[in-house]
Amino acid sequence: MSLTKIKNFFRYAKIKLMPKTLFLRFMLIITLPVIILQIISLVVFFDNHWTRIARRLSTSLTGEFKQVIYQIENSRDYQEVIAQTKQNLGLNVSIEEQGQLKIVKESNLDDILYNHFRNYMEQEFGKNNFAIEYNQKQSIFTVSILQNNKIVNFTIPQKRIFSWSTYLFVAWMIATSVLLIVIAMMFMRIQVRSIKRLANTAERFGRGLEVEKFKPEGSSEVRAAASAFLRMKDRIKRQVTERTRMLAGVSHDLKTPITRMKLQLAMMQEDENINDLNKDINDMEKMIEGYLSFARGEGKEASVPCNINGELLKIIRKYNKQKNNIDYHKDCSKELVDIRPNSFNRCIDNIISNARRYATKIEIELKISNDELNIIIDDNGPGIPADKREEVFRPFFRLDDSRNPETGGVGLGLSISKDVIHSHGGEIKLEDSPIGGLRVNISIPA
Repeated sequence: MSLTKIKNFFRYAKIKLMPKTLFLRFMLIITLPVIILQIISLVVFFDNHWTRIARRLSTSLTGEFKQVIYQIENSRDYQEVIAQTKQNLGLNVSIEEQGQLKIVKESNLDDILYNHFRNYMEQEFGKNNFAIEYNQKQSIFTVSILQNNKIVNFTIPQKRIFSWSTYLFVAWMIATSVLLIVIAMMFMRIQVRSIKRLANTAERFGRGLEVEKFKPEGSSEVRAAASAFLRMKDRIKRQVTERTRMLAGVSHDLKTPITRMKLQLAMMQEDENINDLNKDINDMEKMIEGYLSFARGEGKEASVPCNINGELLKIIRKYNKQKNNIDYHKDCSKELVDIRPNSFNRCIDNIISNARRYATKIEIELKISNDELNIIIDDNGPGIPADKREEVFRPFFRLDDSRNPETGGVGLGLSISKDVIHSHGGEIKLEDSPIGGLRVNISIPA
């Protein structure tokens, strides 16, 4: 395998297999080493401890069998040997004269310790000279050994072959691992909760919503990030406040001389030059109003739950009264969404008004799911070239080659709309419309 393929594999594993959330990544960092450690411990345990235990149990038991058989063969009264064996070793012994070995299926005896015991029995008595039968209900083994045409049956409890400490060891390892993981989950959830609170607060502030009282908490790094966010929020609020105050002064300073100029022109005799000046002053006043309206924004307006369907219907009815052809469709699982109603309505009104000037047909579709609001506005007008769709959002930018220059606009409609949508934490895109003109696609978190 080439180095490039190896790199591509790890890149794919990083993208596709890595958990997406911080909590799951933290848990993977914690649990993966624990699991690997447990696997290594179990492997070492099985290879060493179980092998050692199996050897000791098997050699001890086969040695007892050999000793008992030796005593039976060299004793005139083997019943006494049987009684002493039961008393001293805890083994029940019976003897069958001229018996045959009973070979049973041993599929249910596939265990490491049992396999070691069977191997030792083969080494001591031969492969075909013994048989093992397991009674699962009574948890006992019957080992039959063929010796000098006699069958010596040993009945032994399961604990003489199996070591229950092995299973206790595994159980303790799993239990302690689960306990460590649960404790880690509790601590990680507390740490991630502070990060989620910071993210939600930043999201609300970015959408222009009221930010509830937020106190930095969590680890020192998270508290540092939260404190930096609060300082940034305060700086932004101060800048907005200062801008609003400055624009209020600019508005007063600019409107006052324009009003005086209009008053002086009104007192003069009408002629062609004065009419041109009046027109220029009116255009200047309109541009100043548009600029101030764009720059001022709607920052002081609070977000409230609004019925989006009802707000859109108000705007559509207004245009339909003017005999505009607007088709409206909706697909709503819910209708109440937190917005600034005045600025939002102004945004939609700007887009519909823009489409109405250059199109004969307008289609509006409203879609609201649990997490997103979509408004799609299509028209059959001349549209906007693809290479100009970003530029039209710039203030005072106009497409004179495709839009009528006599409409009286100053090139701020789409700029204001974009500013409003972004203040709601959403996006606005311009696309080709299926009915031949321009599509305005608005998406806002619901």
